[in-house]
Amino acid sequence: MISYRYIATIRALYDHHAKEGLEPLNHLSTAGIIRTRDGQFLFGRRSRGGTIDLIGGGVQSDELAVNHGSDIEANLRKEIFEELGVPSAQIEGVKGIGVLHSSTSNVLVIAEVDLALSTKEVVEQFAGRSDDEMSELVAVSQDDLSAFLVNMRDYRALIPELMHRS
Repeated sequence: MISYRYIATIRALYDHHAKEGLEPLNHLSTAGIIRTRDGQFLFGRRSRGGTIDLIGGGVQSDELAVNHGSDIEANLRKEIFEELGVPSAQIEGVKGIGVLHSSTSNVLVIAEVDLALSTKEVVEQFAGRSDDEMSELVAVSQDDLSAFLVNMRDYRALIPELMHRS
C-alpha cells in the first residue's frame, strides 16, 4: 500500500509519464524554513533513508481541503506539529517566500517560519511529537544556512535565492 502523499512523487511513475509523453502529476506540498527564537534553522533527518530535509509535507485531500490560501498555511502548521511537536500557538509568524517545482513533480509552497521557542525547547517538544517521520532534528546557524541549502539536492538549493528576495 502506498500513502496518498507519495503517489505523485514515485520516481517510477514520473519516469513512465516522461516515457509516454504525459505531463507529470503535480502534487501540492508545503515546506518551511523554520527559525527558532535563538536564530537556529531546523531541519529533520528522515526516519526512512536518513536524509536531511525541510519540515513540511504534501497536502492530503483526506486531511485538508484547500479552498483558500490560508489552507496552505494550515497544512504547513499541521506538518510542523506532526514532525516537530510544535503547536500552532507557538508559531510567531509564517511568511510565504516562493513556489518551486521539484524534479519529482511536487509544486512546493516555501515559507519562512518563526517560532516562539528556542532550539532547546523545540528539542524537548520533539521528543513528544505524534509522527515518527523525522528521527532527529538538525540545527543550522544563520551563517551556515545558505551553504547548507545549496549543498542539498533538488529544489532546496534554490531556497537561499528566495530568502534574499523576500
